[in-house]
Amino acid sequence: MTKFLEDMESRYPELTESQKKVAQFIIHHYEQVVFYTLDELSAEIGVSTTTVIRFARSLGYTGYSDLLAHIQQIVKMKMNLPERLDQFNTNIAPDSLLNLSFQHDIDNITLTRNSLDPNKLALFSKELIDAKTIYILGLRSSFSIAFYCAAVLGQIRENVRLIRSEGDLAPEEVLSAKSGEICLVFSFSRYTQRTIDIASWMHKQGVKILAVSDQALSPIANVSDLTLTCEVKGLTFKNSLVAPFCLVNYFVAAVVSSDKNRAKHVLSRNDDLLRSGKYFAI
Repeated sequence: MTKFLEDMESRYPELTESQKKVAQFIIHHYEQVVFYTLDELSAEIGVSTTTVIRFARSLGYTGYSDLLAHIQQIVKMKMNLPERLDQFNTNIAPDSLLNLSFQHDIDNITLTRNSLDPNKLALFSKELIDAKTIYILGLRSSFSIAFYCAAVLGQIRENVRLIRSEGDLAPEEVLSAKSGEICLVFSFSRYTQRTIDIASWMHKQGVKILAVSDQALSPIANVSDLTLTCEVKGLTFKNSLVAPFCLVNYFVAAVVSSDKNRAKHVLSRNDDLLRSGKYFAI
């Protein structure tokens, strides 16, 4: 599926608006697409059959039937988490497993670093530096990144707010969100609908959405103003979040570099407060 998505991502800017609608529908409903005839798919999306055929040909397929056969093959190969775990080879010596695990994460970091657009990265960083308030959102596995990001950014700049949404969203967490503020969203497959819903609501309030995801055409990208992608392929059954954590560390460095004195002032206030509460043993 990844190669298929990469092909669509690379050609996406060149597609017509109608063809982009086809791409978006296939990305988010590819398991349904396998049951559609050409006429049914075009009717469902609201485009002509010619548009669907031209879309298929733009990806290198001979036509819709060829594209459909490929999608059907992808669906057959799709695995749930237990099936992914079954694919993991447990007959590996401990030393080799350690090297394999570390190398896997190194590869994810390298792939992420090489794929980042410097101009987009600079825009992303500037938004984090200039924003009046930064909301940070990430649910389920992504909450670990969101929590870490909020913790470290909150030590070097004011008005950093973590959206916890534990069990259910507390409206007061985002009720005051408004234009001029940003929400940094972490969203990776398997994507949570609640993340999309919260980000969409905030976007309607004028909040700028910055997303870190695993695909440029992921669901969160539909509502984000700017999206950065990370490689999160896991060694076993779950995503590896090492590369996104590295990206957060870069964000922190960028904020410090923009105004070291400001960062030091906020950090000193944080440190004084922590010491007064005897958080530290020394």
